[in-house]
Amino acid sequence: MSKTNMLLVREYVEDVYNAKRFDRVFDYCTRDCVIHIPPYVGLGVTTDETADRKVILLDVDPHGPSRGRLIAGDVLVRVHDEERSWETFEELKAGLWGQGIPGSILTVTVERNGNLLTLSLTRNRVEGWGLRFDGIVNMWRDDIMRNWPDLHISIEMILEFGDHVTCYTVSNGIHHEYQRRAVWSEVAIYRIRNSKIAEVWSVEDSFARMKQLGYLIMEPAREPA
Repeated sequence: MSKTNMLLVREYVEDVYNAKRFDRVFDYCTRDCVIHIPPYVGLGVTTDETADRKVILLDVDPHGPSRGRLIAGDVLVRVHDEERSWETFEELKAGLWGQGIPGSILTVTVERNGNLLTLSLTRNRVEGWGLRFDGIVNMWRDDIMRNWPDLHISIEMILEFGDHVTCYTVSNGIHHEYQRRAVWSEVAIYRIRNSKIAEVWSVEDSFARMKQLGYLIMEPAREPA
């Protein structure tokens, strides 16, 4: 059992990610496989930027700060806070507008049913919630092939306990748009059910990846003593 579960995860990484055989993803994952998003500070939305250069809200956390204000299908038009504005497709798709200081105000303009709607939202803690993999698999595949076509993931450590497998991996690739190489680490926990991956929890070092791509991280102003 132990060898089988670890081998399943190893083959999933090698076959789907490294060999880019995305058509085989459900050979390794159940159709109702859930991807768990870790807690963070932001709005609690996920976006799909693949539709005709539009950034569309794909899902809204039912317990997050956008609940009852934003809905799936809203098209982002403009976002701004006290620091800056995000208006172009390239700026909006990067998603840097979402996360920020707890309690900070974000003004979001969306297109909904042909009408423009402007809302004032407050960034706050978003608890982890789950997305069904079959609902985001096409976006996930397109994101990798468009942005990281040579992505390679190496498993540095793998452990199993019961029906769970934990991996420490290192990802390496050149971002297609920026033409810069990045190397970053990730820890993922897989729950296996009937010899397939049924749930995934993961945390990656996105800060290191963004710094290597050239994103600027500014030191905040210090409060006077």
